[in-house]
Amino acid sequence: MKKQLLLCTALALVGCSSAPSDSDVEKFLEPQFAACDNVKVTHVKKTNGYEEDGHYRVEFRYDIELKDPDTLKRMRQTYQEERDRMKAWEAAGKADQQQIATLKDEILALRKEHNSSAPRREDFNFNNPPGMGFLEEDAYRKALVQWENEHPLPDSLRQKMKALDAMEQEARQKQERNQPKNTIYNQVTESVWSMYVAGCPNGGSSKLFYPALLQIRNEAAKAQDVLYWLQEQQLQMKGKITMRKTENGWKALSEG
Repeated sequence: MKKQLLLCTALALVGCSSAPSDSDVEKFLEPQFAACDNVKVTHVKKTNGYEEDGHYRVEFRYDIELKDPDTLKRMRQTYQEERDRMKAWEAAGKADQQQIATLKDEILALRKEHNSSAPRREDFNFNNPPGMGFLEEDAYRKALVQWENEHPLPDSLRQKMKALDAMEQEARQKQERNQPKNTIYNQVTESVWSMYVAGCPNGGSSKLFYPALLQIRNEAAKAQDVLYWLQEQQLQMKGKITMRKTENGWKALSEG
């Protein structure tokens, strides 16, 4: 079907006034976003139009803006606060683990010193015939048990081992108790995306500006910076609709 562009000129103005206007397109778009909690349609502009099969095909562009321009600023502030709390929590955990590692080294050194006179497995090689190696292992284990009974762990080592158990338990409990409860940190993409589409009906307005959100996601991935999502964005959209002239003005028949 041949498409006839409707372009008004000084020589041919007849019929142009009957073409859909920016306001007609706006009347189609605004209800699509009426239920959205945080976004609105602005700067609606018809860019082209042509007759097709007795109807009018309209091409247009528009912007999606936040109803509250400070929304992203507040989310960015929340992210920074949660990030700082996470860093402090992680630093505290590392400090505890360093203390635990130091105590483990002390215990290891004391154990090594204590075990220096213990029986060694290599001292129990009796050149037994094949299949009789268990005799060596059995003799070694008996000697080791006897040595342990005669050489109990010193009190200083026992105290350090007890302190280690308590320190590890306290570190675990403190990490669980103090772990920050974040709302946006480590989930920036999901949080901002959800903010944009909140309240918008599935398959309606949310579908209309998914391409813009996908573009932001791709740009964030390209920049390797998830905070790209928290910058002020201008969501510029394009669309097409088929409209029909009625007694009550132009009505949209279909989208896309």
